[in-house]
Amino acid sequence: MFEGRIIRLSEIASTNDYAGELLRNESPSEGTLITTGFQTSGRGQAGNTWESTANKNILVTAILYPAFLNPEKQFVLTQIVSLSVCTTLDDYNHPHKAVIKWPNDIYVNNRKIAGILIKNNLAGNRIMNTIAGVGLNVNQDVFSSNAPLAVSLRQISGKETDLQEILSKWHENLFKWYSLLKSGGFEAIEEAYLNRLYLLSIPSRFLYKEMEIEATITGTGEYGHLLLKTSDGNHLMCDLKEIVFIPPAMEEKKSKPAVRRFP
Repeated sequence: MFEGRIIRLSEIASTNDYAGELLRNESPSEGTLITTGFQTSGRGQAGNTWESTANKNILVTAILYPAFLNPEKQFVLTQIVSLSVCTTLDDYNHPHKAVIKWPNDIYVNNRKIAGILIKNNLAGNRIMNTIAGVGLNVNQDVFSSNAPLAVSLRQISGKETDLQEILSKWHENLFKWYSLLKSGGFEAIEEAYLNRLYLLSIPSRFLYKEMEIEATITGTGEYGHLLLKTSDGNHLMCDLKEIVFIPPAMEEKKSKPAVRRFP
């Protein structure tokens, strides 16, 4: 198990920012967690904010030192953190498998239950440290209209979940996946990630460079790009800024579907 301590804060602007400041001032042990009941400036991917009712959810950042990993392989860190959240959710009684909406949102039954924000700090050909933030919706009952796809574990299972219990389970699972990475288990990690990849091999709708297309996700590239095959047979390799996902859950409604950034 990680030797790092758990730093518990009642309220803070951002656990990722706190981790960054901690790394600038000291050398916390690998696996150190920063967790809080409420973030005043929580962030998601692409500068989005992260909505979370105070003391209802998991807001946590882990500090890692993957100096053994070539920076060209850094997407695997996104993979293992995503898988650690999915395998944690597997331990709770609900009928749906947790899946990964590329690159690192966690979905259950077409709804977003968790988001991940990772920052890798590089120095030359080395990853000095990784700041891995996770927001997991656990006991929140209501989400704003600006988050129509959000869902919590309580809404799915109908039960309250002990926050300390699920935090401990996630910390253990992160250690397991990180240990597999350190032992060179790249193929096993890639297989597990693809096995959880949301809409893999299912024809779906996207906006690609502001043009609506029908395409099928075929996997991910060496550097974490999303691989698509269009309905007319073209192959695309997309980064986060090029692709917009049209959620199938919104297509089920008769009203015009909302277009949301992928992730």
